[in-house]
Amino acid sequence: DPKHPNVVPSSKGLLKELVETAIVAPFNDIDATESLALTHRDDVAAIILEPVPMNMGYVQPEPGFLEGVRAVADEVGAILIFDEVKTCGKWYGGAEEAFHVTPDVKVLGKAIGGGFPLAAVGGKASILDQVVPGQISHAGTFNANPLSISAGLVTLTKILTRAGVRHAQRMGNDLAKGYTDVIADHRLPMKVQAGGISGTVHFARSIVRDWRSFEEVDVGRWWGYYTAMLNRGVIPMATGADEQWTTSVAHTPADVARHLDAFEEVAEGMKQKQADMSIVEAI
Repeated sequence: DPKHPNVVPSSKGLLKELVETAIVAPFNDIDATESLALTHRDDVAAIILEPVPMNMGYVQPEPGFLEGVRAVADEVGAILIFDEVKTCGKWYGGAEEAFHVTPDVKVLGKAIGGGFPLAAVGGKASILDQVVPGQISHAGTFNANPLSISAGLVTLTKILTRAGVRHAQRMGNDLAKGYTDVIADHRLPMKVQAGGISGTVHFARSIVRDWRSFEEVDVGRWWGYYTAMLNRGVIPMATGADEQWTTSVAHTPADVARHLDAFEEVAEGMKQKQADMSIVEAI
């Protein structure tokens, strides 16, 4: 049932109780999300989501969805948690600033460390003030590691500044527009989905808005595109039809032009049938 997705463990070794007590709601379907939350309102402790899912390419939240999830969490008394491990670096203020929706807790990582291992948890003082010995444990050998913290401070104050991220976004917007134009010129069955400094091309005839629509993506055709781009000296994005590109403060218009020139070369070949392949996920 698309309105009541199955709970599927993402790895071996998980306690069955974790699977049995988890509830999965479909992304971008606020009616289904609200129905599930209200049905289980006495058991829902938290609602956690990636504001822009990036394990199925790049899926923007539809207007009103994140605001609706915020309202549902408030209605059932659940904590709203944003997984901003990726999105914290896609906009200067992360997805929270980009979509004007504030969670109770959010987790950050990846970009904030500038290549060094670093993660952070942010949230309301009423929640985080309880993270103290004897109440909520957060012990760790590498907590506040001086090297990682130094790298994070340099990254956030010298590199990923608002001006720097704005430049990277312009490069990302130009790349997305270029893809859109080439796809239209060659009448390819592809959709460009992008925002912030990231995006992707889905080999599908319809916009990907959730996991079920992502399963319609032609994975074999994506691999043909990816390999052809590599053969022309361009790594178009991370490896996998479920991944995306990311522009950086170091990219230039010349880099975008070279990327699009390579895509123009391979575009017509994308009309040919590729091997039938299925997506390989962690599960």
